[in-house]
Formats: sequence, C-alpha cells, structure tokens
Amino acid sequence: MELAELKEKSVAELNELLKEQSASLRDHRFKVASGQMKTFNKISEAKKIVARIQTILTQRSIAADTK
Repeated sequence: MELAELKEKSVAELNELLKEQSASLRDHRFKVASGQMKTFNKISEAKKIVARIQTILTQRSIAADTK
C-alpha cells in the first residue's frame, strides 16, 4: 500500500487497516515459525505498512492537538 493511498483514508479506516495488518503480521510470523513459510518478505512489507499507518495517525493526532 502506498503512502499517498494511506493519507487519503480517514482515521477510522486507518484504524481498521491497522488491525488487519497487525493480524496479518502475526499470522506471517506464526507461519515462518512453524515452517509453513520460507520467505520473510511478507513480514517486512507488513511491518512497513503498520509503521506507515501509525506515523500517519500520530501526525493527525498532533495536528488535531495543536488546533
């Protein structure tokens, strides 16, 4: 998911997407640990998306506090 796409979403949509991506990240970690998944690239992509969402939510929270 691109940063521009994430910035267009509302806070509620971002929170929902954050829950989905966190669950996806957890599932990927379990699959790697159990040997079902051999590559780690999906884990790093999920981590990046979670970080982007959290950054956008933090920026919006700071912007709302300063107003």
